[in-house]
Amino acid sequence: MTIPVRVRLSIAVGAALLAAACGGSDDSGPAERSELAVALGVAFVEGDTPSADQVEADCAADHIVDVIGEERLAELGVTPEQIPSIQDVAFTDAEIGMVLGGFNLCSDLLANFEASLAEDIGDDAAACMAETLGFDVVNERVRATFADDAEALGRTNDSFDIAASFCGLS
Repeated sequence: MTIPVRVRLSIAVGAALLAAACGGSDDSGPAERSELAVALGVAFVEGDTPSADQVEADCAADHIVDVIGEERLAELGVTPEQIPSIQDVAFTDAEIGMVLGGFNLCSDLLANFEASLAEDIGDDAAACMAETLGFDVVNERVRATFADDAEALGRTNDSFDIAASFCGLS
């Protein structure tokens, strides 16, 4: 696999993360959502990263604010006025686990990965990649991206290379 394909796959994983944001709904009405959760939800949809629909983005935003907390997010530079790319937030390993756990509770990360990837390589190739990689590799790639874990990124790159070869993409 060439570097450009790997880059596209990394972008697809990032998009899948945002698309996986959450499919469930919150019993609280929009009026009860914090200003930060509203701003995060809007940023997920309107940002430069391909993202989920507003319902999924809002669910992800609500979850992040609930599990991480507004005070901690502010310490990390995430405020209603300043919403950095979620991948640029310096979450601890435990916080990354909480964020990803919520994403996975709300939506099907692997299905969203496949849908995002299909936009670049087509439905059949994307289905092959998703089936070959599986949830654990895609989830690890997202975690490694958040944590800037070069070793884990290398392992997942190897898995992506193998899957791409198996699926006839290299």
